[in-house]
Amino acid sequence: MKRWLLIFVMLFSAHFANAAVALISATDMGSSNTADVNTTSGSNRVMVVNIGGDVSDNTTAVSVGSDSLTFMVKRQVSGNRWHYQYCGILTVTGTQTVTITGGSLALSTAQLYSGAGACKNATSATGNSGAPSVSITAASDSWLAGGVGNDAAAAVAGANTTCRSQGGVCTSSIQQDDSNGVASPISLNWTIAPSGNWAAYGSELPVAVSAAAPIPSILKLLMGMVQWW
Repeated sequence: MKRWLLIFVMLFSAHFANAAVALISATDMGSSNTADVNTTSGSNRVMVVNIGGDVSDNTTAVSVGSDSLTFMVKRQVSGNRWHYQYCGILTVTGTQTVTITGGSLALSTAQLYSGAGACKNATSATGNSGAPSVSITAASDSWLAGGVGNDAAAAVAGANTTCRSQGGVCTSSIQQDDSNGVASPISLNWTIAPSGNWAAYGSELPVAVSAAAPIPSILKLLMGMVQWW
């Protein structure tokens, strides 16, 4: 009996250990305020919309069908465009229209993830250099999602950073990205040449609470049963 209980504990642990954030799709919205996205179905789906906006601060809302996304962060490249991030857990399913409310846009990307909880710990940074970077507080099993804009040259994704904008072609001074896995170090990084003014932003994309939360209490109970037997 004890042997079978040990096997069950091992299988249970492995099942929950494999729960992780994963990218479903990244839809290039270009300069359009709308795009149709297949949001799929199921629980723990999170949409992150990273936006390269206007020189005026006029992006006010983002929705996916009837779901309204939460504003996370905004930052302006000095004397240039504003950049925004919106994020939310989806309840809608199937093909839905992503709508960005506000002024004219330069480049935006709708990034859809599974196994994720609501974005948090949003932050931003600015500078004048050839190495934009933003550090984000995040758990050891979280992803990062964010972007960068600059006034000098095309941005090149660096360490811990994967470009998701423009269908992955990424030839713009505006770029939208994620960490494409567990973030280590906990930052998003780019290079630009020549150097210039830049603004970078991002947030933590944590593992869904529903998948991660039961582990400590249930495993403690099961291990106690193993010891008792």
